[in-house]
Amino acid sequence: MLTGLIAFATVVNGAIAVYIAWQQYKVNHNRLQFDFYERRIHVYRLTKEILQGLESLKEDSQIEPLRDKCWDALAEADFLFKQEIPEYLNELKKHISGITQENRGFAKTKKLDDQVKEKFAPYLHIEQPRYSTSCPLSPLCPFAPKEETKNSKN
Repeated sequence: MLTGLIAFATVVNGAIAVYIAWQQYKVNHNRLQFDFYERRIHVYRLTKEILQGLESLKEDSQIEPLRDKCWDALAEADFLFKQEIPEYLNELKKHISGITQENRGFAKTKKLDDQVKEKFAPYLHIEQPRYSTSCPLSPLCPFAPKEETKNSKN
């Protein structure tokens, strides 16, 4: 009888331990998702700041800080988004590099500004997984999307 009671207590303790471990996994997973959301929203805000800076650009000395912000956004975007966002930021960087005293009309800036929300919208959800396009460990990441091979049979 005592042996059965000890065995039952062991099973109950094991079940409690599994439940606690599962709850910790869920909490940590949600925290990870939130952290990545914060990092993605930071890149989005940097991009908006760059575009607002382009609209109010008056002197050549204001171009360098905008270029620095673009580099900061690009550095994070490679690990947080699919390839379309880093490509968009590269286009923005090229646009900033091509600015001269004569072409400050910025007709193209309006086009870039219209694209920001559209391009970032799919990524600005907390449950969005992280995307790593340049990290060599991305195939090992459990949150990275799995690409299907052409020859796979389902």
